[in-house]
Amino acid sequence: MGNILLRSSLLALIAVLLYSDDDPTGATSFSPSASVSLSSPATGAASNVNFTFSLASPDAFQDLLVLFEPAQFGVPADASVPNGAVVGSLNLQVRAGLLNGACNLSVGPAYTLLDATTNTANQIAYAAGAADANGDGLHDAVTSYPDSLARAFPGLTPRARLYGGVSIIGIYTPINIVVFEPGTDVSGFPMDAGLGYPAVAVLRNFGDPQAVMQPEALTDVCSPLLAQGVLNGVAADNPNTAANEAGAAYRTNPAQAGAYNFVAFAVSLRDADSDGIENALDTCPFAANAGNPRAGGSGDSDGDGLDNACDTSGSDSDEDNDGYTNRQDNCPLAANGQAGTNQADADQDWLGDVCDPAPAAATGHRHARCVIATANVGGGGPAIPPDPQSLRPCGPIGPGDSDGDGFTDVTEGHLGTIADYPCGRDGWPADLAGSDNTLNVGDFNSFLFPLRGDGSFNKFGHPVPDPQDASIARWDLLPGSVINIGDLGALNPAVDAPTSRPPVFGGQPAFFANGGLCPFQA
Repeated sequence: MGNILLRSSLLALIAVLLYSDDDPTGATSFSPSASVSLSSPATGAASNVNFTFSLASPDAFQDLLVLFEPAQFGVPADASVPNGAVVGSLNLQVRAGLLNGACNLSVGPAYTLLDATTNTANQIAYAAGAADANGDGLHDAVTSYPDSLARAFPGLTPRARLYGGVSIIGIYTPINIVVFEPGTDVSGFPMDAGLGYPAVAVLRNFGDPQAVMQPEALTDVCSPLLAQGVLNGVAADNPNTAANEAGAAYRTNPAQAGAYNFVAFAVSLRDADSDGIENALDTCPFAANAGNPRAGGSGDSDGDGLDNACDTSGSDSDEDNDGYTNRQDNCPLAANGQAGTNQADADQDWLGDVCDPAPAAATGHRHARCVIATANVGGGGPAIPPDPQSLRPCGPIGPGDSDGDGFTDVTEGHLGTIADYPCGRDGWPADLAGSDNTLNVGDFNSFLFPLRGDGSFNKFGHPVPDPQDASIARWDLLPGSVINIGDLGALNPAVDAPTSRPPVFGGQPAFFANGGLCPFQA
């Protein structure tokens, strides 16, 4: 459902380390695997970086994948490489759904990656990127900066950018790989500068809050996925241009021999009904599917693209008559076409705003993984610090409290929150009410109101566990047998405790600091 405009970064991954799950039961699977190698391991060499990345079926597709390249490797800035130089290649094999059909057709776009400008002052409309207005042999999105990227990464100027542009069944399908300086927050998750240069790849105009959707033949993208690519050690000439762009060093090995860690942080798409099918692929996102959307006709008796679990009418391929076929439509049963909100999805959970029960807060569980690969330089040797497992988003901030939200991992296990992510209702125990990523009066009031039918408080004074309230443990902030003043005190700004003054707030009272807003995206 919907055009999955992949956001995936590309490189190096071998050992998969569990990062976190928004839902520990994890109805969807998400187990990426990959490899990386250098064409020359010699110290100081201008070496190609070869990589593969894969997702098996039926893994949920990735929503975000950020690559960190070690800072010791040579990663040139934009000005050091001519625009249009050939700097790599990327070949994809992925399943797609066409014309409202099952997601089971193999699609294999092959990209030639070109160096592209990072001048954010010289922008071009995304839709015009494939043109060559000045006849220089390059897409205009090479020599001008796509406005969709400027909106996806507001206020940020990349260190470097790679661009590839192809057409898939007549649809302009560019990829932009944007590389930022170490420590740049490119995803809303806490990221340590010690991990190196973060790179994000953006397919089409994903992440642009102003992206204008269009009804089209490509209605789904899903696993399995195989990406095979190369980043050139030396930039090559582009045969489509008059200039000779060859010769600039593009990737250079460190001068010191040793084992260097490339790190990728991967997050899956969400699954609202925990039926094992991500929202973007699920035509019945709030009812467990009867069939498999990857298999033709499975669970779709009338062949209209809607699973039987929510299909209650005829065999109309556009059930709500809004111009989007059921498999592409992010609200297949509620009109949100070009005459209306045009597939608007404010929280980017692949549920359109008109049918999303919480349009401002992403709906559904997801999975996050840190994936690490080691590249040996100069014959290998000792691991070169830092250890990624000690740095965010892959490792702990302090003993016993992996995410620095003031609550120990053991306590978060009891509460059901994510021990490895400090913000949002799923990650921050203090965010009890409103799912607004903020500690405020509403969170305190939630202990008391609304009153229960017998006139007692909502949570305060009730036992843990409570036969009348399956969610009571979420308020048991100081684990015990009853919700009491200690649990309220855990959030009290007057109390000098990590729970009220978390490390991620710099040890300041969270209720007052930053207006109570957690410093990272929910």
